[in-house]
Amino acid sequence: MGVAKLTDDILNERHKYGTSLYSEWRDFAKEVERVYKGDFGPSDPASGSLEIVRPSEGYAITHKFLRMLSLRSHISYESVRQNDTQKEMERCDRIERVVRGYYTEHRFITQRNVHRDAVFFALLRGRGAIQTLYDPSAQLKIRQEALDPFEYFPVYGKEGPRWFTTERYMRRMELWDYFAGLTDEQLDNVNLPDIWYDPDENDDHKTPWDWIPVIEYWDDTWFGWKVQDTLVSVEEHGYGFVPLAEIRLNSTPLDEERWANMALIGAAIEDLKHMATLKSKMATGVEQFYFPRMYYQDADGNMHVPDANTPVGTFGEV
Repeated sequence: MGVAKLTDDILNERHKYGTSLYSEWRDFAKEVERVYKGDFGPSDPASGSLEIVRPSEGYAITHKFLRMLSLRSHISYESVRQNDTQKEMERCDRIERVVRGYYTEHRFITQRNVHRDAVFFALLRGRGAIQTLYDPSAQLKIRQEALDPFEYFPVYGKEGPRWFTTERYMRRMELWDYFAGLTDEQLDNVNLPDIWYDPDENDDHKTPWDWIPVIEYWDDTWFGWKVQDTLVSVEEHGYGFVPLAEIRLNSTPLDEERWANMALIGAAIEDLKHMATLKSKMATGVEQFYFPRMYYQDADGNMHVPDANTPVGTFGEV
């Protein structure tokens, strides 16, 4: 928006600005994800062995809301009717059947449910988005994808998103396949990145499965993308709008990134971590002190504590 011509410098500047808006939110979202996965232990483990209880409450709460929204079983589509005439009802019915058929076919082809994935990201990280593009090379001519909030960075104005960038990583071999599939006419309109190498002169130890950064830029007029430091292509997409629909959960007018958009369990992660700590300490206490220990004396007069691994017949006189 407001760019007469998209250049490499403008793309880099806007991507840097977009990513800077979400640094604090990203750190907090990573902590929420750790709680969701139960990938943490007590914050102040006591000396000695401590039995770590991996909590599942974060996972259970998030997936309970997914089930409540019925996003794992069925989604209905409705076209708004402008009047109550029979002709209008038939028109809307046709639109609904086409949309329902498109998403059914989309699920079979991609083996993904784009709506479920977008809502899952919104519940887990406070933000989720669906990007819809016209792609003549796609099987259905329309390509939809649920974007990971860690990978896209929208910049908003008073009337919605002004532009957004994405930063992802692709395998070197995937990029080879992509550029190998372009026609000669298409290759004339792109700048090839430096991703190929000579196996006989591979001093940098490059491999086909190396991760290569790929950055995309979208506004209401321009689309551009670069691989590593090479601006591959810039073109006018002709949509007339920014092709991004974003879901923002627990949205507030607060400026602080952590509280502007918060995950479903975002406000409760400290409570969940404290509960996990208490459970771990209680489990350790029960293991060490609740069950009375039995001691026995062997034939040499030494004291022992029996356990399940003690062979039968080796006990001494108790």
